[in-house]
Amino acid sequence: MIGTLLDFVAKELNSFICQQLGLPDSDQKLMLSPIVNPDGSSAVAQKNILLLDLVNIKKDGLINNNFPPVNAAGTDYLQKHPPLYLNLNILIAAHFEKDQFKEGLNILSMVLGKFQGKPLWNRENTPTLPSQVDKLIFEIFSLDFHEQSHLWGYLGAKYMPSVLYKLRMAIIDDALVMGTIPPVTEIIINASPEGTGGEEQPENDNPAATATKDNMDTLVIYGEKSPLPEDEA
Repeated sequence: MIGTLLDFVAKELNSFICQQLGLPDSDQKLMLSPIVNPDGSSAVAQKNILLLDLVNIKKDGLINNNFPPVNAAGTDYLQKHPPLYLNLNILIAAHFEKDQFKEGLNILSMVLGKFQGKPLWNRENTPTLPSQVDKLIFEIFSLDFHEQSHLWGYLGAKYMPSVLYKLRMAIIDDALVMGTIPPVTEIIINASPEGTGGEEQPENDNPAATATKDNMDTLVIYGEKSPLPEDEA
């Protein structure tokens, strides 16, 4: 799913660049590719192109992953694992030769302008978003010289003019159902436990609500009567 998502982003950016340059979409000015191979060699033989590489995957700790069960067509409620919210750090680097260096910087600037004008991609402004995601948020991630040097050393590549973005809210939901919970179909409200025909009721320090264990589709609520205010009596 991550590969499909980043390929979509790369194609959207390439299409935007081609439109700005008056070129057909079939031309390739930006592609999804690692900068170097695992053996340290250059991963792309083609020159004069922007490369979009994934350099880090991190769980978004700011999102609450506790989700209630989901109702399935008005029947049972489904227990599912919550979606996984990720932050993807993507590096866009200008892989240009000396005689095309100026053009490479200009094209890299187009990417900056694209994300500056449209940092949020959703169903309304980007209808072709992959089905697994609801929205994408792009935030530029600034590095100082030390951090930048560490990043390129980590990649095992020589420095190229580049920009690092944090892509927020890549949502993965494998739709794996853990179990089902039957809905509540009957509610019995009594003034007190003694109003249940003399049956012994389980002790409960908090009588606000008690559900029977044997039949979870019936919710029995006990509570004490309280006098109405004088203006309502």
